[in-house]
Amino acid sequence: MTPTPRVVVFDFDGTLVASNEVKRDSYFRIFADVDPDGNGVRDVLRNGWGEDNRLQVIGRILGTLAARDLAAGTARCFAPVVEYADRYNEICETHQSECPEVPGASACLAALASRHSLFVNSATLEGPLRRAVARRGWNRYFSDVLGSPASKIGNLRALLDRQRVGAWQVVVVGDGRADLAAAQECGCRFIGIRNAFNDFEAAGVLMLPDLRELPQVLDGDAS
Repeated sequence: MTPTPRVVVFDFDGTLVASNEVKRDSYFRIFADVDPDGNGVRDVLRNGWGEDNRLQVIGRILGTLAARDLAAGTARCFAPVVEYADRYNEICETHQSECPEVPGASACLAALASRHSLFVNSATLEGPLRRAVARRGWNRYFSDVLGSPASKIGNLRALLDRQRVGAWQVVVVGDGRADLAAAQECGCRFIGIRNAFNDFEAAGVLMLPDLRELPQVLDGDAS
């Protein structure tokens, strides 16, 4: 028998809202004027992007484009990282607030909030993340909303200390390698949400197609 968890920690993009595709495509959009074929952006994203915040990803893209210019004997002046980040934030924050939720998300949060302490732990910058959660009317369900620049592992460790709970009392729900790594590093249980952006080996991991079954799965832990 697995004890019923006291705390449930949700990733945001791809776990609560169906925003992964737009977040990825937005990198191509903000660099369309300096990388029209998208090859520089594509190379960076191919090597992994879901674990890093947008400033880190944008910095790597700019580095890749600058290196290609150097190799070609050319040089361009790129906008600062923060300018690209502002463009990216404008696209993604609106979408995160308005895009479809992962099926069952609102009902799941409403069902779990009366029995568990709920948190968001995301690689999205914390300010935009908090606004997106608020615009969806989900603030009432969450004890706190945690984002970058702190890492998911750092946020989860701080949460465990602040809540004074053992790792065995916490379930992390996510769709990416960073979510699984944070759960494993801190000794928490992990439940995966299946989608086209999963970037970890699912063998041995409980995977759900969406959030409609999660309350039943957690309630069943004590049965």
